[in-house]
Amino acid sequence: VHAAGKKAIIYPYQEFDGTWEWKHFTTQKMQQPTLSDEQKQVLEHVVERFGEHPALLAWYLCDEPEGRDHSPQWYRELHEFMATHDPYHPCIVLNYGLQGINTYYEGADILMPDCYPNYRVDALPRKPTWCTTLWAQTAASLRPMWLVPQAFPWHDDSDPDHVYRGPTFDELRNQVYQAIAADGKGIICYSRSHWSWACHELNMGVPAMGDELAALKDGLLAPTIPDGVSATTDPGIEHFYVARKQAGADTYIIAINAEDTDAETPSQVQATLTVTGLGDGTLYVAGESREVQVREGRLADTFAPMAVHVYTTNRAAAQAVNVNATRAQIDEANAARLKPGNLVAIGRRWLDEYRKFDEHPPQNVTLTATSTVESYSTQNTAVRYLLLDGIIEKTDSRNSFWNSWQPRGNDTAPALTFEFPEPKTVG
Repeated sequence: VHAAGKKAIIYPYQEFDGTWEWKHFTTQKMQQPTLSDEQKQVLEHVVERFGEHPALLAWYLCDEPEGRDHSPQWYRELHEFMATHDPYHPCIVLNYGLQGINTYYEGADILMPDCYPNYRVDALPRKPTWCTTLWAQTAASLRPMWLVPQAFPWHDDSDPDHVYRGPTFDELRNQVYQAIAADGKGIICYSRSHWSWACHELNMGVPAMGDELAALKDGLLAPTIPDGVSATTDPGIEHFYVARKQAGADTYIIAINAEDTDAETPSQVQATLTVTGLGDGTLYVAGESREVQVREGRLADTFAPMAVHVYTTNRAAAQAVNVNATRAQIDEANAARLKPGNLVAIGRRWLDEYRKFDEHPPQNVTLTATSTVESYSTQNTAVRYLLLDGIIEKTDSRNSFWNSWQPRGNDTAPALTFEFPEPKTVG
C-alpha cells in the first residue's frame, strides 16, 4: 500500500492467531459497556505493530454499529483508549442512520455516514438522494465528516417488484457534492470492487470523480461560508442546495439540484444565485467548457434533475476536468457492450437481474453450466451470465473470482451450454 502511494484505514481488532476470526471482538462482546483486559491487550499490540506505519491513515472502529446493537459507552471508552495509545491517527465511525450518528458520535474523531439512496430501474430510489444533505449536515454538526456515497448496485429481497441499480455518474456527483457543500472533507466510494466493476458508470465514473475533486481540491476543501450564497428556482423546488467557498482570491460556488427524476419532477429549472459580496464578473463552470456572467452579485443558470454546477473564478482549475467527456465515454462504453453479430451478448445488467436469471433468463439466450463456484458475494446469483456482459477489457477487479464464472475444482469436464429461443446460424 505504501509503495503504491496510498493509505489504509484498518480495524484495530486483528488478533494474529492465524485465522480471520475475532475472538475478543464479537458482537456480543462489543455490546458490553467497557473494554475487557483481553481487548486492551489486542489493541495495544495492533497499535504497537502498525501505529507508526507510514501507510496508516486512520483506525476504523465500526461499520454500522446501530445495526448490531453495540454499546455506545464501549465505543466512547475505546476512542479514549486509542487516543491515549495513538494520538496521531483519527478514529472513524460509520453509521447508516441519523439515530446511529447521534448515538455513536462520541466514539469518533471523524464521522462517516453512508446514506445509500438504493437506486431502482424505472422508479424513484428507496431513499431520496437529497437525504445525503441531511445525513451529512447531521454528522458535520457533531464531528468532522467524510461521506461514503453509494457507488454500487445492490438488491433488496423485500422489494421483489423492482430491479435495483447503481447510480449514474450524475447521481454519484450529486451525492459527493452534497457532502462537500455540507463541509465534508473526505469521500470514500463504496465500493468499486464487488459488483461495481461491471458498471461503466462506476468503473469509469468513480476515477473521473476522483480526478475532478483533485483538480478542485483547494476550493472544495475550504470551509463553507455561512450565508455566502442563496438561490431561488423557477419552478420552485424544495431540494436545491448551494454553498460558497473561498480559497485565497478564488471563489468557488457549488449549486445542486437534488431532486430525483420522476414524472412529477420538472425537466429543468432556472436558478438564480445571489452571491454575497461578489460584484460583476465571469465565473467558469468546472468541467463543462463554459462560463457564466455575474451581474451585481447574481447569476442565472439551468439545472436538470441531479445536475451539479461548480462555478469558480479559477479558470485553470475549471478547465482541468471534463465532465461532459466522462459522460460521453460512459455512453460509448455501454453501447460497445452490444456488438453487431454477437448472438449471446446481454450488455449492461444489474446485480438484481443476475440474481433472477436462473428463473428469468435474458430473452436472447439461456446459459447453463456443469458447475459453479459460489462465494458470499455470488450466492444465489447466476454469475455465469457475466461471461456475456460485453466487457472485453481486462481490469484488476475482474481478476477476482467472484466477478466471473468459475467451475468447481472437482468438475473434470467443465462446460457451458447455450440455448437460443429459435435456431441460429453460427459462423
